[in-house]
Amino acid sequence: MSGTYSITTDPLRHLVYITLDGFFERADVEALRTASLDVRAGLSCPPNAHRILLDCSGMHIQSQDVVAAFTAAAQEPTLRSRRAAVVVGKSLVNAQARRVFKLERDHVSFFLDRYTAEAWLLTPSVSGVQTASRYRRGPVLPMSVDRGYIARNGA
Repeated sequence: MSGTYSITTDPLRHLVYITLDGFFERADVEALRTASLDVRAGLSCPPNAHRILLDCSGMHIQSQDVVAAFTAAAQEPTLRSRRAAVVVGKSLVNAQARRVFKLERDHVSFFLDRYTAEAWLLTPSVSGVQTASRYRRGPVLPMSVDRGYIARNGA
């Protein structure tokens, strides 16, 4: 099955919805990149101020060549967004998606469902100062979040 994609926008909220399905080839990734540039040019917000909800829960495991092409497209400055929510579902695509966005940790989050991903996209960003005052007791190490530990803030 060849890879397919669909792109829709919500211009009032500066949201771009991208859905990916199937097994992609390099030519499919290039077509997606070109279509994303066209959609981005049609938004009224400043460059890189839009938000993206990328649903790749229907994708198959991709070849390393295609993962490299997706990584290059994700790092392209003209395609960067203010925030990106990636829906990965419960599959091995999760690991590949995290590899594609490994350098984008500040504004990219991964979700199991579209509803939670969109809710995160639409909430205001929280700065480090707000986080420190809002969460008085935070984890000392980033790993402790995954294990459910509560410890004194290391800051």
